[in-house]
Amino acid sequence: MSVAVPTKTQLDQAISQLRPDQLSQLWDFIKQLVQEPVAPLYQIHEYAIATGVRDLAVQHDHYLYGFRFSSSSHHVLSATSAAAG
Repeated sequence: MSVAVPTKTQLDQAISQLRPDQLSQLWDFIKQLVQEPVAPLYQIHEYAIATGVRDLAVQHDHYLYGFRFSSSSHHVLSATSAAAG
């Protein structure tokens, strides 16, 4: 997932079209952004790697602890039984 980052020229052009009250709001927002560090959780996508695994949750015991793979139907049945119980 990539985020489109505007160029400085695009930002300058957009800012030049703002009204004075909008400029004041933008400035307040920018000051707030600069003062508050970004929580690490919001940066987690920067550390994503391609694993080839479509759903780590289905076989989480294997991926976390090295346990043998089990059938997907077993997980579905276990989850259904736990929810019913």
